[in-house]
Amino acid sequence: CLTLLLFYAIMDQAEASFLLRCSFLLRNHYIGGIQMKNLFRIDSPFVQKMSLVFDLMLINILWLICCIPILTIGASTTAMHAAVYTLADDTTFFRVFRDSFVQSTLSMLLFAALATILCVDILGMQLLPESLCGILQALFWLGAFFLMLCSAHLPILLFRYENTLTNMWRNSVKIGWSALPITCLMAALDLLPWLLLWFCSNIFWFLGFLWMTLYFSASAYVNIRLFRRFIQPRIEPGN
Repeated sequence: CLTLLLFYAIMDQAEASFLLRCSFLLRNHYIGGIQMKNLFRIDSPFVQKMSLVFDLMLINILWLICCIPILTIGASTTAMHAAVYTLADDTTFFRVFRDSFVQSTLSMLLFAALATILCVDILGMQLLPESLCGILQALFWLGAFFLMLCSAHLPILLFRYENTLTNMWRNSVKIGWSALPITCLMAALDLLPWLLLWFCSNIFWFLGFLWMTLYFSASAYVNIRLFRRFIQPRIEPGN
């Protein structure tokens, strides 16, 4: 500051103003450099968020690869939720995939059987008289509602708690009913890609890169945050 005042005293006003502007530009550049340097520190919020995104991308790709055999979709989905739940442990995905394979696969087969019944119900609406369509439509929505209650929480319960498969499904329905708004939100996140495929296939294929790299693990991440925030406090350990 003393140097600038000295130059201001010996220079005319235009030269002094130019020098002051240059000093402010240098100062702002220096501060900006410090901010950019802090931005890429290992403990900065930006780096932490980017690390989370890369972890979710890796889990999403692992989930897709492990879903290729079709029969392993249930175990892969459970493992994805477990890996997102713990994030810090890279071995969680394959450990849970192995440990929960039987229960997850049986759950997936049961879920597929119920979904097949619903599809047959839809076909029956087109073949039967209109007087019976109302009954089939009611059964369809009742079955779809039941599957929604189960699908939202079942993958989390499978890796989080030890219980019989029957109790897992029963508890999933009870939890879904007791926290219905949260369950609907979780189910909507899970069903979004398939609803787009059914109703707006062009948008689905346009967003194909998102589905393959990030969406499903990110959806699991949001669902787990909702589960831990609103539902887990209501559950006693072991139930």
